[in-house]
This record gives sequence, structure tokens and C-alpha cells, in this order.
Amino acid sequence: MQELVDSLVRFSTAMSLFGVQQIQNVVEVATDSNAAMKKVQQSLDAVTSVVLNQLDPGKRPTVDSITNLVDKTYSTLNVPALDPRKMAQTATDAVRKAADTMTEAMTKATDGKGSEAPERAASVLS
Repeated sequence: MQELVDSLVRFSTAMSLFGVQQIQNVVEVATDSNAAMKKVQQSLDAVTSVVLNQLDPGKRPTVDSITNLVDKTYSTLNVPALDPRKMAQTATDAVRKAADTMTEAMTKATDGKGSEAPERAASVLS
């Protein structure tokens, strides 16, 4: 039983670390897109191949069907928004806007209050 638990823990840890690594690889897409995309693709394909080899043969057509569906959808839509560089830029813009909004809110909240002496906690809570 301990060996089974060890296997489950190793598997879970490896998959978590693999996920973190892929996030790091995706971030690299914004800086060196061709090399980073190839690196992500090769990593995902390698793991997918190992997992597919462990699946029952009857489940393989489902994976092939989903792959074909995604390929057809992508080629039909050919949406620029699916470009990883644009996705990274959109995420960066969203974070920047959120930070600007928070900065503005904090500035408005503290305008004119910087010269006041702080109130005692007991008087605020009473």
C-alpha cells in the first residue's frame, strides 16, 4: 500500500511541477516566441505520448477526435486572439490597468489625509 501512495505522491508532484514549468515556458513566449512555443509544444507532446500509451486502446479515438475538432476549429476561426503573444500582451495590459485603478483609488483615498494625526483605535472602535 505504501508503494501505491508513494507512486500517487510522485505523480501528483511531477504533474504540479510540470504545470509550473509550462507556465514559465508560456511566459517566455512573449520574449522569444518561436523557440518558446516549440519548447512548450515538445514538452506537452512528450507527456501526452506517455499518458496515451497508458490509456486503454478504446479511448484513443476520443483523443484523436478532440484533436481533429480543435484543429478544424482553429483553422476555421484563425482568430488572432489565439496568438500566444497577443494573449500575453492582453494579460499584461489587464494587470497594468488593474494596478493603475488601484493606485488611483489609493491616491484618492489618501488625498488630504496625510497631514492629519492618526486616531486612537479605541476612539475609532467605540
